[in-house]
Amino acid sequence: MEEELKLKHLGCFAHTLNLIACDATNNITGLLNKIKSIVAFFKRSSSALARFNEQQKQLSNKEPKKLVQSVATRWNSTYYMIERFSELEEPLRTTMALVTTKELLIVSIEEWDFLKEMIKVLKPLETVTTYISGQNYVTASSLIIITDGLFRDVQKF
Repeated sequence: MEEELKLKHLGCFAHTLNLIACDATNNITGLLNKIKSIVAFFKRSSSALARFNEQQKQLSNKEPKKLVQSVATRWNSTYYMIERFSELEEPLRTTMALVTTKELLIVSIEEWDFLKEMIKVLKPLETVTTYISGQNYVTASSLIIITDGLFRDVQKF
C-alpha cells in the first residue's frame, strides 16, 4: 500500500525516540555501568547511605534525595539516574571520599562534566517522551512540531 499510494510509513514515534535515546547512551555504557554500580552500592550499604544522607543535609539543609537506579526497559530511567546522580555530585563526591571500600568506583572530573553535557542532550528527548506518553492519541501534526523542535535542539550541539 505504501508503494501504491506513494506515502511514507510513519512508525511509532515513542519507539523511535526510545531507539534514538538508547543509541545515544550506547557509547557510554562503561560510565553508565559505573554509575549503576555506585547507586547499587548506596542502596546495599546502610552505613554509606546514612553518611550520604547526612552530607546532603549538611550541604542543603533540606530533606535528602534518593539516588535513582535505571531500569533496562525504560530509557528515561537512565536519564533520571544520571540527572539525579549529577544533581547530587557534591554530597556523592564527599561521601565516596569518606567511605573506604574497593567496591566503590571513582568518577573522574571529566566524567562528571560529561554527565552534565549528556543531560543537556537527553533532556529534550525526555521532555518529548513524557509529553507523548501522557497523550492517548498523538496526532501526526503534533509530531511535525515535536520533530522540528528536537532537530533544532540537536543542532545546538
